[in-house]
Amino acid sequence: MEPKSGNGMGQSDWNLCAEYCMPIHPSPFLDPVANYSTTQVDSMTLAYAVHRLSGIATPANAAYSAPELEFQLKSSGAKALFTVR
Repeated sequence: MEPKSGNGMGQSDWNLCAEYCMPIHPSPFLDPVANYSTTQVDSMTLAYAVHRLSGIATPANAAYSAPELEFQLKSSGAKALFTVR
């Protein structure tokens, strides 16, 4: 069993953060991350990974027009946008 820090993250989670150069904030939440795709199994994997790192996932509908997507990204404060092919 891995030792856990106060925010529920184990050492392997912190190693993953460091490996992919994700910032480790002192606050309990990371920046929001948007997922712009159709509903796929990969969408759930991404949402789980974001939540496991104490992040905030904001799914975006693949049918959104450019203005709708722009509004969601600005209003959520998303710092990254993931897409799935």
